Amino acid sequence: MIKCRQLLGNQEDFFVPGVFRELPTKRVLATEFIEGKPVDKCMEENQMFLLRFMQIDPHWLNFFFGKHPETSEPRFTLLDFGGFRSYSSLFVDRCMHVIRAAYDKDEEKMLKYSRNLGFLTGYESRVIEKAHCGYFTATSILGETLASDVPCGFSQKIVTKRIHKLIPVMLEHRLTSLHDEIYPLHRKLLGSYLLATKLRATVARGPLFTEIYDGCRFGTDGFMMFTSIVFLKELAWITILAISRSHLISNGRIADALAQAGHEVVLVEPEYLPLASTMETAKYAERMIIQNFSGAYLHGISQFSTKAFEEVHMLSSIEKLSVFHDVCTVSCQEFLDKTDVIEKLRSFKFDMYFGEQITLCGTALAHHLGIKTHMWVSSCALMDHMSWILGVPTPLSYVPTIGELDITDRPSYFDRVRNIAEFLSNAYVYRYGSREITRIFRERYGDDFPDADDIAKRSPIVFVAADELVDFPRPILHNLVYIGGLGMSHEAKILQEPLKSEMEKGKKGVVFFSLGSNVKTHILPVEVREYMLQAVAAFPEYHFIVKHEDQDTVIPEKAKQLKNVYVTTWAPQTDILAHNRLKAFITHGGYNSLMEAALAGVPLVSIPFFFDQVRNAHVAERNGWGAVCSKYSLLKGPEKLIETLRKVLDHPEYKENAIRTQKLVRSKPFSAEERLVRYTNFVADNDGRLPELQIAGQDLSLLVYFNLDIIIPLVLTAAVLLVSFIYITYRVVTSCLSRRSTKVKKS
Repeated sequence: MIKCRQLLGNQEDFFVPGVFRELPTKRVLATEFIEGKPVDKCMEENQMFLLRFMQIDPHWLNFFFGKHPETSEPRFTLLDFGGFRSYSSLFVDRCMHVIRAAYDKDEEKMLKYSRNLGFLTGYESRVIEKAHCGYFTATSILGETLASDVPCGFSQKIVTKRIHKLIPVMLEHRLTSLHDEIYPLHRKLLGSYLLATKLRATVARGPLFTEIYDGCRFGTDGFMMFTSIVFLKELAWITILAISRSHLISNGRIADALAQAGHEVVLVEPEYLPLASTMETAKYAERMIIQNFSGAYLHGISQFSTKAFEEVHMLSSIEKLSVFHDVCTVSCQEFLDKTDVIEKLRSFKFDMYFGEQITLCGTALAHHLGIKTHMWVSSCALMDHMSWILGVPTPLSYVPTIGELDITDRPSYFDRVRNIAEFLSNAYVYRYGSREITRIFRERYGDDFPDADDIAKRSPIVFVAADELVDFPRPILHNLVYIGGLGMSHEAKILQEPLKSEMEKGKKGVVFFSLGSNVKTHILPVEVREYMLQAVAAFPEYHFIVKHEDQDTVIPEKAKQLKNVYVTTWAPQTDILAHNRLKAFITHGGYNSLMEAALAGVPLVSIPFFFDQVRNAHVAERNGWGAVCSKYSLLKGPEKLIETLRKVLDHPEYKENAIRTQKLVRSKPFSAEERLVRYTNFVADNDGRLPELQIAGQDLSLLVYFNLDIIIPLVLTAAVLLVSFIYITYRVVTSCLSRRSTKVKKS
């Protein structure tokens, strides 16, 4: 009752008596005196949608019509409220979206929002979908009784009869029970409908509904995304840095999944590479492409292809990653110089931010914009610097680093030494990058600006764009949520010509050859490209579809001499992988390609070039559905590639293991979309914070985390005791021997 007085205190039509807090007992409620007579009338439903607070079980005799005790103006006086229930803004927004879709008779949106709300699972038959939409539109209180803009009566019994016809269908075919929140809401709505029927009311309900709908405060829990940045207005995904086409696609899938769940999502895409404006990264989220940047990032990223065949060692890795972070810092400064863009982002008043781990520019910007909740996203398997910042246990004896080391989860002694060195170098270089980001933000916004690492590690949930079944097993934390395979279709589209005809060629089938968008084929050494095609020529019984860059003239020219090759600058990879005549996929080992192959059940031949690609290639090899060919072998000739491809094509166990992986990934209890949406909603419904899941280890120093402050003194003490024991033993023995020698001389 006190809550209702707070909510309705400024209402012109209602009066709620005050409660004398010192007088009530467990059985008696003492309030101000009221006068009036009971009425068979309940409050309008805007109490639910505008206040997000609702009386569950109103009794009409507790609503009095009389005079305001102070002004003597006519008022409805509300007494003895009984049970009440408050609702999260997310739940209320979704309810209103369902009702609005029913009002508009938009079946597609009705089904979409009903799935988000929990009415449906998404796996229902068409029978239940039709019954569900029928209940919510022309045959129900939520459609027919709201859509009329002219006065319409409630007393017609035909609506009730139509609803009764649908009930047996819904009882038989419904796959899920309704959430507890939904029952009191429907009881209230149906009660209001029956009361209006009893009163034989005639009301123009359309204007009333639109007034309530227009007054709804949608998205007051909002978000943002950065590469892509994602901001939710509710949500925001800011893509400050997209290092490849695959990153743009991955971030767009996250933004779309959140948008389809009913959130308002803004996908911010600074175009450091000329990519975002040439592709449709998101269909449902609002895109905000930022252009007019220098070519610094493009120049820096191009060096990775030119240096792809340089030998990898610890110092070269540090140098390469340091250059990369320098480029990221310059790119971040260019973005921050666009003050008009920054202010526009601020005006959205986002509630939540999503951003990648590649650079913390977006994370720092989200903090500067005052966005309360930050969600960190790893675009691949959990990276080393993330596990270090978050305090995730990472046993380097069997967890390979995210680098270019050619090792597995069963490393040799020297591999473990290299693994430790690589982990430390990765953590050091990324710490260098985050310090640079912190530096430029402090230069612009004050020395009290927090460390970018400290902002990132407070993320209530960290989403990992990898699949547990397509990764090396490792320890994780409760707030790490894997969403690998998000947005990847399980059903292929029919290929169009000429690819449709090309897939029918080859006596034994087709092999797809693509090195992704990061590996620029025109920059690779000419002899490497020639050796690749020589390997293709060694399999005349198979037809090859080879993807290359526009600027590459060597591959198309050499391919003219081969009968079993079709070259193209673009290919619908997921549709090709799903084709039943595809026998193998020669890939660079990017994680998107790895997941798409896993979902399609296609064995791999991986030629990893840089970053996490080496590790990804060994994941498929470990589980028996892929083989690895070193890129350095292509400098010597085609023999190693021929040997690796023949092994995959000639041994059926590779295909069998690929099919097993496909089944595992597709039959997981919860899909990536469900995990993303449910955990996001969970955070939004709980004030955007989850300190209960923040591990204490993220705040410990290196010495304390590994108990080195205990181990080192113990080792030193043991060493001192051992040395002392040896010394004392030595002195005793030498003393005894000396005395014995003296006795011998005397005798």
